[in-house]
Amino acid sequence: MTMTMMYFLNRCTSALPATGIALLLGTAAAYATPATYFSHSVSEVQAPSTGWSQGPDYYQNVVNADGSSASSNITTTVSEGAATAYSSANLSTGELKAYSEATASGNGGTFYPFTLAEFGDSFHTFAGGSPFTWTSATEVSFSLDISGLVDFNEPGITNESALLLYILAPGTLDAYARYAAGDSSAFYDWYPQEIAFFSYGLGGHQDLSYSEFVVNSFPDTVSASFTPGSDFDWVLGLRSTVTINGVAGDSTAHGLSDFAHTIKVSYNGPDGATTYSSSGLPGTTTLSAPPSAIPEPASASLILGGLGGLAATRRRRK
Repeated sequence: MTMTMMYFLNRCTSALPATGIALLLGTAAAYATPATYFSHSVSEVQAPSTGWSQGPDYYQNVVNADGSSASSNITTTVSEGAATAYSSANLSTGELKAYSEATASGNGGTFYPFTLAEFGDSFHTFAGGSPFTWTSATEVSFSLDISGLVDFNEPGITNESALLLYILAPGTLDAYARYAAGDSSAFYDWYPQEIAFFSYGLGGHQDLSYSEFVVNSFPDTVSASFTPGSDFDWVLGLRSTVTINGVAGDSTAHGLSDFAHTIKVSYNGPDGATTYSSSGLPGTTTLSAPPSAIPEPASASLILGGLGGLAATRRRRK
């Protein structure tokens, strides 16, 4: 609680009715606990000579609990070819980037560059100075701007690039962040709290069993609409990966999944309300600038009545 608020309460609470005190304290308490948010970046390369190595030259996993930009970048060159994996997540700008590319000669072997960029936040919605009243029909949406390029020169190359959006119950984002950092047991703390899920396959050569929707041409904008029923946590992930399983003869295979051009996200909240977040994602306002408490007419009259009573008491004492 700020010193200004403490001073105001100390001066006025002796004359305020109980309703007025509760109104002031309740508004301040709504911001006592900041929302949780994070940025996460993974880059990994498997090549014929490396296998599933977890060494820093082949695997990087970066989780920033303060939401600052997270990035990772790996390039591996071996006798059979080369592969690159790069990703970055910047929650404050709402930007995700992921890039994977592999070139393999006819010597055989598997190339598998994999990247994942994701971030998450908690949303708190207010109408005026009071928490927003959600109903089962209140619909909100994320707008996802997608730019990228998917290119393969061999039909046997597979692409599992996708955009994944998780809508989670309030208070579960910490568990997801632990899961992203490598705590596999945390999966059971956040996954059962999933309110909605959207998956968009990006580009051709897709295994459609992994995706509800497929976006084949870029740039494109898609909208994910849902009815959360309350404030909520969320995670948006961009996955870019190509797989080359050997090449016959003397030919050379090349696969590219380039979404380093950026996936950009913004939020469209309920009409007549303001959504607050720790990140300040486009479409929201940062919690560093909370709404002013505008009392309802009945409460306002109680507060003013209490202050008027205090003034009258002072006049009588004089």
